[in-house]
Amino acid sequence: MVVGTAKSKGIPVDLMIGLVAGESSWRNDVVHHNGGSSDYGLFQLNSLWHNQYRNSIINHIKTGIDHYKWCLRAEKNSPDKALARYNTGGSGTAAGRQYSSYINGKKREIDSKARKYKQPSARGSIVSRGRPSASRGSISSRRS
Repeated sequence: MVVGTAKSKGIPVDLMIGLVAGESSWRNDVVHHNGGSSDYGLFQLNSLWHNQYRNSIINHIKTGIDHYKWCLRAEKNSPDKALARYNTGGSGTAAGRQYSSYINGKKREIDSKARKYKQPSARGSIVSRGRPSASRGSISSRRS
């Protein structure tokens, strides 16, 4: 669902996979209490702004990706600044830069594992569990 939604919205799949891995470790039941609000679900959406999506995984995923896309536009298409804004509400803080670095690290970790999973065949194409793959590259080229 995350992969297909990210693709349909023109957002890099590998980045969204890294974001979800960093935010919730792919656990939809994760809740982080922030005093007067809570962050919940795969994308750790804040209950003050997005509580209406608490019981709909489909809408939660769409909203999480839309929120990142909004952050990306607000930060003039800078993925690192958009990640910082996604986490802290702004891009100029040390905490935001640290978060961006953390998510990019998750993305690299996942890309590295995906490359190990895909091995070159004798004919030079990539084979994944015995099936030919259309392209080399990062996890973003994988099918949803």
